[in-house]
Amino acid sequence: MTDGQVFGGKRAILNGALDSETTRLLSAENVNSDSKDMELFISLIRFIQCLGALCRMLMVDLPEVKRLVNAVNSFRWPTATPAADASEDAKAAEQKLDAMFETNQTLAVYGTLAPGKPNHHMVAPYGGVWSDGVVQGDLSTGGWGSALGYPAFKPREGGSAVTVKVLKAPLLSRAWANIDKFEGPEYQRILVLVFGADGQLSTVANLYACFQTDAQ
Repeated sequence: MTDGQVFGGKRAILNGALDSETTRLLSAENVNSDSKDMELFISLIRFIQCLGALCRMLMVDLPEVKRLVNAVNSFRWPTATPAADASEDAKAAEQKLDAMFETNQTLAVYGTLAPGKPNHHMVAPYGGVWSDGVVQGDLSTGGWGSALGYPAFKPREGGSAVTVKVLKAPLLSRAWANIDKFEGPEYQRILVLVFGADGQLSTVANLYACFQTDAQ
């Protein structure tokens, strides 16, 4: 068994336990209408969520995460020439990343889909929770968003720190086809590593990158 498999197994156990406890606390019989009890209840939920995130980060094997992300993107990125078995490798890598980070429910945005931006209505119906993050890459002219004043993003390890908004929403898992269609052929949905303000890996998210930019 590899270190990655050990990390994955421990993470799955921890995540399962934390998710079960969160579900139990959220059940109707555990919620008291008293304002003080409700405040304590909300604080406890937030603590459990933070604990879950901390456990995930402590067990992350960053080189392995990068390898998995590259395997997925080698198949998704349209300018790449995937190997014959890239489809199976990408599928397996995507399943592992989803088990680790719930990538199928996570979207990082840097332009018009962000809260308060012109096309936020495309993702607003999916609800979820927004947070801040940073991805590595380059912003330049390209894609239809440039006409609206929003530069295109192209990923590059060691590139500039680009601020993003990260949406975590279970409904996203059934929404990708609609968002893909909206973004159109100029943008490709890939996976990116998202970092926190402290420079530590926060999550892995889907992101719409433009592969036809002036930063070729």
